[in-house]
Amino acid sequence: MIAGDTFQRNYTWPVPDPPKSSWSGDLQSQEFLRQAALGFNCLNYDIAPEGSLYRHFLPDKAYLDANCKDGVRFELMFPS
Repeated sequence: MIAGDTFQRNYTWPVPDPPKSSWSGDLQSQEFLRQAALGFNCLNYDIAPEGSLYRHFLPDKAYLDANCKDGVRFELMFPS
């Protein structure tokens, strides 16, 4: 299965995402859904977990070293 945009290099939508229950208009467009389907989560099992697809771009190395002591989870949501 192939998903995503090989030419996309940055996330161009609001951060953080609005709640999914309020997605309407442009937030239901294929352009937004393509970008929102890629997520990163900082893993630190000593604190509450981040939500699924919480981040759409990888934080810098200094942030990862300071806050993600148990690694990073990468998520890619495929079309149904």
